[in-house]
Amino acid sequence: MFEAGIASALTTRDFTQIFQVYTKFCESIISAMIEGLENPDEDEDKEDIKEMECDVDIHLEGVFPAPPVP
Repeated sequence: MFEAGIASALTTRDFTQIFQVYTKFCESIISAMIEGLENPDEDEDKEDIKEMECDVDIHLEGVFPAPPVP
């Protein structure tokens, strides 16, 4: 959905609005994931927590990609 919106953006204003909504959406997902890590359920083991940490890292990399190495 995001890609389609960005592809159809004709003005800087369109792009900015789409990008702001996308980043807020990503922020809410990441916040929920971090909250889950801070307050794990009793039935979650260390493997589940590690998997959740990896998921958070993947989402953060998608929003804030690492700069290229020169």
